[in-house]
Amino acid sequence: MNDDNIKGYGFDERTAEEQREIARKGGKASGVARRRKADLRRMAQDILDGTYTDKNGKPFTGADLIQNGLMQNLSNPNSKNWGKAMDIFIQLTGANMSPEQKAKLKAETQLAKAKANAIDPKHAVSTVNDNFLEALNATAEGDDWSDNDNG
Repeated sequence: MNDDNIKGYGFDERTAEEQREIARKGGKASGVARRRKADLRRMAQDILDGTYTDKNGKPFTGADLIQNGLMQNLSNPNSKNWGKAMDIFIQLTGANMSPEQKAKLKAETQLAKAKANAIDPKHAVSTVNDNFLEALNATAEGDDWSDNDNG
């Protein structure tokens, strides 16, 4: 074997120790990023699970708040957030998914609802949320996104 033909670790001929140090730093950064994402998911779930009151004292859930905000942004195409709201809506409805991906999304949604009901029926997904999810699933099942009612 000719040592001249053996390449080092990377383009600049790093030593094994240098490469280990780079990998170690990358692993630490990855752990920090994973923990940060997990914290964000927990905060988002806390917001969804929370119960709030409006200025008139009427209670609403975090999920209701998010649904209403999404619908408000979708109802005004001239708003600065309409594009992002439409992206979220497309992801939720599965418009950009294959039929297999849509079926998987529907199954995952039904499983999540069943688990929520089994864990704590008192705090299970509300009827309003059920209707919203079912409307999204029904839309996701449809292949025709054109407006056939007007023409």
